[in-house]
Amino acid sequence: MVATRKTTLTSQSFCRHWLGSHGLDSRSLAAMQIRGDSNAPTIGDGDIVLIDIQATDIEDDKIYVIQDAGNLLVRRLQLEPGDKVRTLCDNPSHREFEVARSSLEIVGRLVWRGALL
Repeated sequence: MVATRKTTLTSQSFCRHWLGSHGLDSRSLAAMQIRGDSNAPTIGDGDIVLIDIQATDIEDDKIYVIQDAGNLLVRRLQLEPGDKVRTLCDNPSHREFEVARSSLEIVGRLVWRGALL
């Protein structure tokens, strides 16, 4: 999901017991509201996501927040041969791209999403 303007991370209240039961530490978490539909139907426009900002090592096929030219993007990352990373959107109308792992600035891995019904 492309942030149309500079986006900031914020805080959100969660039960410490719930976080701990999922191996999450509140000191390394940030929340962000999604703008756009690039990862629909998995994550929709207006959803709130929880990001583990300590999780910057890529796990294949997990969803991450990456930074590019001051914009935050939410992408599913896949490891490719030759130290490359393919960035995918769950919405097929958005295109994927490949980058060198060394040039990828990872903010953190998405660990939760919330949405209005």
